[in-house]
Amino acid sequence: DHWNDNAVQGSEEWWEDLGQIYEPPIDMAFALTTCYSDAKWWQPPDIEAGVNIKSTEPEPIVADDWKCKEGKPVSDIHFWGSYIRWEEENPEPKKCPPGVDGFKIRIFENIPAGQNGFSHPGKLLYEAYIDDFVEEYFCSIPRPTIPETYEHKFHYTIYLKEPFKQIEGEIYWLSISAVKLVSPNIYPWGWETCNPDYHWEDYAVQGYQVGPDDAWRWEELPRKDMAFILTIPYEDPCEGDLDLDGDVDIDDLERFAYAYGSIKGEDPNYDPACDFYPDLDVDGSDLAIFAADYGKERCPCPSPSVWPE
Repeated sequence: DHWNDNAVQGSEEWWEDLGQIYEPPIDMAFALTTCYSDAKWWQPPDIEAGVNIKSTEPEPIVADDWKCKEGKPVSDIHFWGSYIRWEEENPEPKKCPPGVDGFKIRIFENIPAGQNGFSHPGKLLYEAYIDDFVEEYFCSIPRPTIPETYEHKFHYTIYLKEPFKQIEGEIYWLSISAVKLVSPNIYPWGWETCNPDYHWEDYAVQGYQVGPDDAWRWEELPRKDMAFILTIPYEDPCEGDLDLDGDVDIDDLERFAYAYGSIKGEDPNYDPACDFYPDLDVDGSDLAIFAADYGKERCPCPSPSVWPE
């Protein structure tokens, strides 16, 4: 439904009312929700002044911390990286990236800050080598430290064959390091830093293996956090969350009750959002779906494909 003013189109210096160009009044299609995403930790990349920090096998590796806010397992990891000094003279890459053969994923317990002044990874809890991943070009930015050179960032998606079972309230450290089986590695891979607005707890660390049994020496990376997103297994959305506020409550019940018994094209109170079993009426089959959802909380966000027209 149209609300308030028309949408506008513009540049940095001017705006034009689209209602003066199109009829009827123009608004844009979007939804803002307070439902719950399957992304459970979010540290997006710094696309203005971010840098890459070398993280390769066998060393050095980089790690950053996160806190488990609910106990569901981590199923996949999204992160950003780039190849150090690759195509740095070009504003955009003109060649295929050097590539890596895989990534070593490690998850450590947390050692709180002590005499060394910063917290760091402790006991190794999880380790996996992943050679099945997605690498996608993300963007290019000028390098903040060397004029007229550029850094080309890539986005990566990794699905863990065995999800990591986390405990609510615990702090963990994630390490992502690239594996290149063929030497020499002319353009080593680096993990991208995150937007400084998303700094949490302690800064990232860089580690060097100093002995058997995964003994590491950790060095703090001052004012650096790493860019990554942790997600949990996808859950079906609550279809009864009609107002997309993250739960199925009395507000949703009132809307459903108003539409109950209606038929599309015959009744003005027909509401396609309440026609869960899409057969052009709101009847007992839809009531059964709504009743199963009623009372649910922390509903995951629906994808646009499940929103009725």
